[in-house]
Amino acid sequence: MDGREVTTPTAFGMFPKEMTSATRRVFANIVHRGEPARGGPLPAWEQPSIFVDDVRAAGCSAANADRPHATCAATRPYVQHQ
Repeated sequence: MDGREVTTPTAFGMFPKEMTSATRRVFANIVHRGEPARGGPLPAWEQPSIFVDDVRAAGCSAANADRPHATCAATRPYVQHQ
């Protein structure tokens, strides 16, 4: 990155064993930040159901970025998996 802030609505998941981390200093408009309890560098392979839930929740949050209390009928509620 060249140091400029990203102002586009941004959604991301931070799995516990990720190799990198994103900071709020770079992403100025975070609409979804998922922090599942399990998963690592390959979450789609290691924890597919958790990954899919997080992607669905992120899509819903991004689609409704301008309506903070809206819900998505096609997306089941995000569940923190233990």
